[in-house]
Amino acid sequence: MLLRALPLLLVAFPALAEPVTYKLDPQKSWVYVVVYNEHALGPIGHDHGVRAMDFTGTVVWDALDPTKCKVDITIPVQNLYADPPGMREREKLPMDEAVDDSAKTKIRANFLSRNQLDAENYPTITYSASSCTGSIGNVTVSGNLTIHGTTKPITTNMIVTPTPALFTARRLFKARATEFGFKPYSNLGGLLLNKDEMKFVVDVVGIPAP
Repeated sequence: MLLRALPLLLVAFPALAEPVTYKLDPQKSWVYVVVYNEHALGPIGHDHGVRAMDFTGTVVWDALDPTKCKVDITIPVQNLYADPPGMREREKLPMDEAVDDSAKTKIRANFLSRNQLDAENYPTITYSASSCTGSIGNVTVSGNLTIHGTTKPITTNMIVTPTPALFTARRLFKARATEFGFKPYSNLGGLLLNKDEMKFVVDVVGIPAP
């Protein structure tokens, strides 16, 4: 399929005949984790989206050979925030469960604490990949995700759209907190308890690097 589409691709986007390095724009991208409360109907805990408000990242894309893709993303843990503006609307989380800024500050302190992400000892979350299969539109990306000092392989299908002026990629995957060496947050003797499984959403936008 890729070989049949290649002539049309090169006519439409001749600049993509050579590998292009795109710099990801955190302001236009949405990279976040949805953390779910175990007691969905309980009056105490709620689901929240934790977004990376700033990060650095690049994608190298070769239209002639997508297998040569290269992805590097680094997120300072201190740049993670719970339910920033637009987060709940985007993820369609119940608006009647939104909390005030004081509660958001406490939530953030909890997930940065030693018992959770341990930001002091593990200040970054990183993702790197150097293996892609498929064609433009639907690409399987295999890489390594490092959280809390633990690295796990992650493979996910991405909707990838590269042009000479813009690169976009989006998809989601799921992973468990315990896979990365920490337990889901709990308090009040287990009345407040997060689920182990979290949803990771990657929706990035990049432009060609200078």
